[in-house]
Amino acid sequence: MLDLELQPYQEWEPVGVADPRAATPAQFIDGFKKICAAEAPIIEDRLYALYARAADLGRVYGPVHARFERALDEARRSKELTISIDEFGAHVENVVALPGEPPIVVRTRGSRSLHEIPGPEIAEVMLAIRIEHDLISKEELFHMVLGAYGLKRLTKASNDRLTDVLSTWIA
Repeated sequence: MLDLELQPYQEWEPVGVADPRAATPAQFIDGFKKICAAEAPIIEDRLYALYARAADLGRVYGPVHARFERALDEARRSKELTISIDEFGAHVENVVALPGEPPIVVRTRGSRSLHEIPGPEIAEVMLAIRIEHDLISKEELFHMVLGAYGLKRLTKASNDRLTDVLSTWIA
């Protein structure tokens, strides 16, 4: 069994936020900070999706996505949020957090999909498994990572993501 304590994932409790189609940068940043206070470090796309859902907006794309990006860039420039860029395999993830918060927090999955968990967080779980089971195969490792997050099925997309994490941070 895995000797790694995953902290409970704290879900953001949605509150009313300004409509992203008309929000000012300050209104976006206020919402971003509330989400980050609960869920950070958080992948940029999840941050946008949670904000949009709280505003009763569906998918984030086109001009609305550009408004989210400009507001997040303003939050970074004003040092209200930090952004780390993680590149691994075909993935480039902007991971958002509040200043002074740890860049990696190993947590349970919560409502996140495997693709919404920051790569370095998955890498920490992989490393803990590899330390305990040094002769484990890649397939066994991936299934143990999935198990740590309460998942069972290794899809092609999950396999690709885990392979990229493994080759970037572990192998």
